[in-house]
Amino acid sequence: MINMKKFFQFSLLQWLVITISFMLASASFSSGKQAWQSVELNKKESLQIQKQITTIVNQTGGKVGIGVYSLVSHQGFYWNGDKFFPMCSTYKVAIAVRLLQLVEAGTLHLDQLITIEPQDLIPGGTGVISEQLFYPGVKISLMNLLSLMIRLSDNTATDKILSLIGGPEAVTETVRKLGIENMRIDRPTMGIVEDAYGVRSQIDAIPKNKRNLAELLKIFNSASIESQKKGMHAFETSDLDTTTPKAMVTLLESIVTNKALQPKYADLLLDVMSQTQTGETRLKGLMPKSIIVAHKTGTIQRIANDVGVLIPKDNLKNKVIVVVYVNANTKGETNSNHAIARVAQVAYQHFIEKK
Repeated sequence: MINMKKFFQFSLLQWLVITISFMLASASFSSGKQAWQSVELNKKESLQIQKQITTIVNQTGGKVGIGVYSLVSHQGFYWNGDKFFPMCSTYKVAIAVRLLQLVEAGTLHLDQLITIEPQDLIPGGTGVISEQLFYPGVKISLMNLLSLMIRLSDNTATDKILSLIGGPEAVTETVRKLGIENMRIDRPTMGIVEDAYGVRSQIDAIPKNKRNLAELLKIFNSASIESQKKGMHAFETSDLDTTTPKAMVTLLESIVTNKALQPKYADLLLDVMSQTQTGETRLKGLMPKSIIVAHKTGTIQRIANDVGVLIPKDNLKNKVIVVVYVNANTKGETNSNHAIARVAQVAYQHFIEKK
C-alpha cells in the first residue's frame, strides 16, 4: 500500500528550489509600514502591541497576516489585515457554517447516514477516512463527517460535505450574505491539493468513476520537482480560496454573535472546533489550561494557518478572536507554528489576562 506520508514529504532539494524562488517576495510583503492597524486601542497600547507583533513577524521567513479582536472591549489589531492569503483548510469553517445553516433549515440532518464510495476517498488532511475506511460499504453520519472535517481536517469528509451543500459556490454565497466580501471558496480540497502539487492535468485525465486512492497517490508521488515548484508558486500567488485576516475575523465573529447560526448550532460548531487535534503548537501552543481554544488549522507545504477563538473557562463571554496566516515561510513549519503561538499569547496577555 502506498505510504500516505510520502505524499506530503518534500526532499531537501525540493524545498531549496522553492525557497529561493520566493525569498525576496516574502520579505517585501511583510515589511511595509502600512501593515499595522489598531482598533480602538490608545496610543500607548497600540505602540506596545505593534512592537511585539513586529518582532514576531520579523522572525518568520514568510508573509504574515494577523487579525485579533476582543468581543468584549471591541479592541483589536491587524497586520496585513486587508491582504489576501491562501486559506487552506481554514476554509472548512465557512463550509461548516453553510452545512449547519442547512441543518437549521431542515434540509439536512446531522444524524443522516452518508455513503462513502471508494471514488470519494481524497488524499491529504489527516486522511482518517482514506487511510482506515478504504473498502466499500462505509456509511458515516453527517455529524461525524463534520467532526472529522474540523477536528482532524479530513479531506474526504470535507469534499463529501461540499457535495451535499451545493459546492464551493454555495459556500461563497453564504459568506456574502453575512456581508463578507473578501473571502472566496472556489475548489473542493481535492482541487486545492491537485493545484498545490501541480498535478491537476494528470488527474483530470482519469474519468471520475475510475479514480481510486492508489491511482491518485501514484500521480502525486511521481510528480516532478519542476511541476511541484510551478504548482506551489501558482498556489501561493493565486486568488482562489483566499481571504483577508479581516474577513476571517468577521466570519468567526458572526458565529460567536449568532449572526451566522442560531445559538444551538453556533455552540455546537465552537465545541467541535475546541476539540481540534491538529496544530497543537499553534494557537494552543502557549495558552494556559484555563483557556479553551476553538480553532481550525490549515497547512500545505510552506503555508501554516490557524484561526479561532480564545475562551476563558472562568468568563465565557470574554472571547477573543485570533487569526494568523503564514504563507511561503522559508524557515519551515516549526517557525510558523511558533509565530502563531506567540501572536495568540500577545492576544491573551492584552485582552484576557489584563482584563
